[in-house]
Amino acid sequence: MASSPDAPDFIVLGLGNPGERYRSTRHNFGFLVLDALAEKAGAALGEGPGPCRSGTARIEGRRGILAKPTTWMNRSGLAARAVRDRWPDTPGERTLVVFDDLDLPLGRIRFRRDGGAGGHNGVRSVIEETGSPEFARLRLGIGRPETDESGSVVDHVLDTFLEEERETVRDVIDRGIEGISLFVTEGIEAAMNRYNAA
Repeated sequence: MASSPDAPDFIVLGLGNPGERYRSTRHNFGFLVLDALAEKAGAALGEGPGPCRSGTARIEGRRGILAKPTTWMNRSGLAARAVRDRWPDTPGERTLVVFDDLDLPLGRIRFRRDGGAGGHNGVRSVIEETGSPEFARLRLGIGRPETDESGSVVDHVLDTFLEEERETVRDVIDRGIEGISLFVTEGIEAAMNRYNAA
C-alpha cells in the first residue's frame, strides 16, 4: 500500500513533564533536546494532535514531525498514540523517542532500534498505548544518585542539573541533535554505529 502524500519522513517524540517547575530537570532531558532541535530547525510547536505539541520540521531536506506530550511523563503514550494515529504511514523504524536514562552516566547517549521500557515510565506508557515496542530510541544518560535510599531516585530525576553539569548537558544536547540528524538521513543503524561506540 502506498504511503499517504502527507506522511512525514520521520517523527521525533521528546519525553518530559509539562510546566515550568520541571523545565530544567533531569527527567526533562528529552524535552530539552526536542526544544533545541525545534529551535535549530525553525519548527513552531502548536497544539495537537491529542495531548501534545507538535510541528513540522525540515532536517537535511527531509520533512518530519517534532512532538512533545502535554501530559505527565507516565502518560506519554497518549501523545504517542495520537501522533501515530495522525500519521499512521510513518513506520516505527522512522519514529524516534528521546528520553533520560538512569542507567547511563551523564554525558553518554545511546541509540537503540527497539526493546522494552527499561524501567522508564514514559517509555512504558508509549509501548502500552501504541501496542508495540517497535520504535527507535535515543537514551540520554543522567546517571544514578549516589545513594539507593527510598525516594532518592525520584528526587534525583526531578532535580535540576547542577551548575557544574550544565556544560556537559549542553554538549549532550548538541550531540543529540547531530545524532537525530544522522538518524533522519541514514537511519537507526548509522546512528547506533556512530554514537553507541563513544
